[in-house]
Amino acid sequence: MKYAKFVNRGNNDYMKRTRMLNLGDNIKSMAVNKLLSYSEIQQGDIIEVSYYNQSTITEPCCLIVNNHYNRQMNLDYMNNRFIRPIFIGWALMDSELLPEEVAYLKKYEPILCRDEFTKNVLTKYQVEAYIMGCLSLTFDKRVEDCERDKFYFVDVPEKFLKKLPNKIRENAVFTRQHIKLEHIDEGVMKDGEHLAHERLNEYCNNAKMIISPLLHCITPCLAMGIPVIAVSSNFSYRYGFIDAFVTSYNEKTFAEYNWEQKVKETDIEEIKHLILETGRSMIEGTPDYKSIKKLDDYYSKRTKWDYCYAMKKDLKDIFGDRDEPLFILWGASVGGHTVYNCIKELYPTSEMYSIVDSYAKGIWEGKEIREPETVIKENPNVVVIVATVSGQNDARILMGSMNRREGVDYFMIHESMYS
Repeated sequence: MKYAKFVNRGNNDYMKRTRMLNLGDNIKSMAVNKLLSYSEIQQGDIIEVSYYNQSTITEPCCLIVNNHYNRQMNLDYMNNRFIRPIFIGWALMDSELLPEEVAYLKKYEPILCRDEFTKNVLTKYQVEAYIMGCLSLTFDKRVEDCERDKFYFVDVPEKFLKKLPNKIRENAVFTRQHIKLEHIDEGVMKDGEHLAHERLNEYCNNAKMIISPLLHCITPCLAMGIPVIAVSSNFSYRYGFIDAFVTSYNEKTFAEYNWEQKVKETDIEEIKHLILETGRSMIEGTPDYKSIKKLDDYYSKRTKWDYCYAMKKDLKDIFGDRDEPLFILWGASVGGHTVYNCIKELYPTSEMYSIVDSYAKGIWEGKEIREPETVIKENPNVVVIVATVSGQNDARILMGSMNRREGVDYFMIHESMYS
């Protein structure tokens, strides 16, 4: 039997527009390598599958599905008869599933979810689901053979960095895992794998502490035994498992952080072993329900962060005292899902009148994606929430042509505004 894993290669229109290389996607692929090795799968039996062109698989294989499901990324493994999926650390952004998706997922139960949000959505559809966390929690622990003295600030916003004591700045490294590129092609994407390896090795060898808002910076560093703190004003629902291990800080609490205290690592070796054993049992086709339920129970009893705190505060200001706000959402994207889920949490009976996007097509949160111009022109009194970074300029141009004012008739809301 062949086994397939996702790799951060291939190309699509979104990648071409943003020219953004996310090393976190490469780290997720490296984590699958760890599980396949632990499961004694030989390298010659592993097929690499691009995030963007899975349909090229033409031989029977088991695909380790550990990414987040987004219909706009051409994730068509559900339509490929050669693929038997194994859902290990899978994540959803969409809270509404299509009937054919539910039927497909039920065929391959149990579904081991990365986070609590995903489990809750699947459970709503009577799909057997459990929280297992992310495979990137299984990287090997580093050897404590020397004293490390570098504080790594990875994609930390400037508003947090302004609060750093000078003494910490002297031993600080400021870097990014989201890398802006001049162009995107297959060669550049391949280079990303080497960059991810080099970056994790650098953290492993030099980091006294990692400070970051990025999920796939926090998880591998935690696994390697590096002390980690999470910094953001607006952690999304995707973090609904990592709060079992890591303390989060907003601007206020980060400014009060005691840098003189002894830095301690978090021991997750037992969790790491459970994830690997659970993953191996899924690959072998004999799910270890004892370990699966032990993991799920551990995560379910955690102390949860207040997800999307800043975003929910802004949405309350936008909608005021309306109990059932009507809105048009611009952005059929990951960011759009976060905004949509925040609105539905705050206003369960609210209605998304339409989802619009200049590029995406298909069904999104149960509605067909439409072109922005027609929908917005026909509905001048409906509040527009722009929840996309790449489409913000297009939104401003279109709304300006209609004499609609930002902050009054339409609003920019996206996770990147808060992190």
